[in-house]
Amino acid sequence: MTRLEYDTAAHEWEITYSVANGPATVTRAAVVFNCLGGLHFPLYPSCQGVRDGTFKGREIHSAEWDSAVDLTGKRVVVVGSAASAVQLVPEICDKVKSLVVMQRTPNWLAPQRAPFLPFRLVYGPVWRWCLNNIPGLLRVYRLCVYWLMEVLHFPLGLFSASSIGHKVAEWVVSRYMRALLGGNKELEAKVMPKYPMGCKRIIRSERFLPALLKPNVRLVTSALTRVDETAVVAADGERIEADVIVYATGFKVGSLGKLKLVGADGQAVSGLDLVDYTPSFYLGIVTPMAPNMFTMLGPNTALGHNSIIVMIEAQVKYAVAVVSMMADHAVAQVKVRAAVADDFAAAMDRGVQGSVWTAEGCHSWYQNKNGKVSTLWPFSTVKYMRDAAPPSDLSKFETCARGSGGK
Repeated sequence: MTRLEYDTAAHEWEITYSVANGPATVTRAAVVFNCLGGLHFPLYPSCQGVRDGTFKGREIHSAEWDSAVDLTGKRVVVVGSAASAVQLVPEICDKVKSLVVMQRTPNWLAPQRAPFLPFRLVYGPVWRWCLNNIPGLLRVYRLCVYWLMEVLHFPLGLFSASSIGHKVAEWVVSRYMRALLGGNKELEAKVMPKYPMGCKRIIRSERFLPALLKPNVRLVTSALTRVDETAVVAADGERIEADVIVYATGFKVGSLGKLKLVGADGQAVSGLDLVDYTPSFYLGIVTPMAPNMFTMLGPNTALGHNSIIVMIEAQVKYAVAVVSMMADHAVAQVKVRAAVADDFAAAMDRGVQGSVWTAEGCHSWYQNKNGKVSTLWPFSTVKYMRDAAPPSDLSKFETCARGSGGK
């Protein structure tokens, strides 16, 4: 799909799409469910020489891994040190001749061992037999994990910048990271973050930091500036020879990917900029800009602490309830009231105040280009499920009955 445009007269969406790069096709739909999520398309550094044919070796993105590339005995540079790099560096470090990890910003690395969770998340044969054969055990186990995450992060205040819980958590994780580094003060100075824990995604790993201690692995804390035929060049001028460059640089953030959306107001906005657009989203699901559209994982519904599945399930139930009422009451259009969406946006702004996400020195992809925390839900998932419970009426929407001008 390349374009969505709302027909205000017909109360329908006009959808432009093509199959396998074929000719553009136009179809229409009364209701659109946007289930694209918030992370789209591998994000590459915007540096000279990246993926333009300059580099004579191989360039791979962690999200588009090419398993046919043999890294054995190769000089490899991994650009990035966050969630993707933390997973792949320990897997490839023993195969390669040399491995250089380019870190722009250090990350908080929390233990993977936790109550209810097996070490390294490996479930042995006894565990698997019990979960498969004892009625109700899997559901009870899942609830234990769920409530553990809720209790750790909200009653204990992990994301509150000034709370005792946050200070204790930082102390525990700092000791854990230093213990993994075995007293290597040079690496400690490079990998210990200077910003509050939780500002960026908290990463769980027990293998990444030990991998940095291997003799063939080196951590560089200077950002990539350009790529030439045989090497990458860091901001401090160092030229690092490489056979393979791995970009562990994440994804573009947005609510509609590359789609161009023309809403009820006639204004066009690109999908990747939708979280920066003026009209607010109510519950991250509906916006006055887009009648008859329901977005899953829209603005302010991502999480930093628990399973995103509970958020998606709540959103689906809410949207299905609204569409069912549209069918039952011959409603052609629902458009959330602007005041309802604005009130929700204001509540989100209040919710993030005093949090690590707005603390001094915090800059992350949780924020939009204006510095607003546009991605995260700042409260518990219990509160979201309560707030997003299926509505009993359409009072929060402006509606148009079939064949009428609306009310």
